[in-house]
Amino acid sequence: MSDYSKEDIIEQKLFPFTPFYVTRYENQKKNEDGDITEILRDLEYMYDAMQQYVSNGELYGIEASDLAQLTKDVLISKKDQS
Repeated sequence: MSDYSKEDIIEQKLFPFTPFYVTRYENQKKNEDGDITEILRDLEYMYDAMQQYVSNGELYGIEASDLAQLTKDVLISKKDQS
């Protein structure tokens, strides 16, 4: 998988890449204390953009909900592994 920024994911409507974005960049975006605030900000950005697509009828709410749940599951899994 190529390196996609959060902007690439949104602009190209590659929403299923969201959980992979988290796993790919988590080590780069954690601070020395293991804080994942930057990752959470990125996810908030992607979530807000997905909601805009839902509002515009370009993405179904159930799709956005499924992606949000999958991303949440990835985050929980990563937290349990640490």
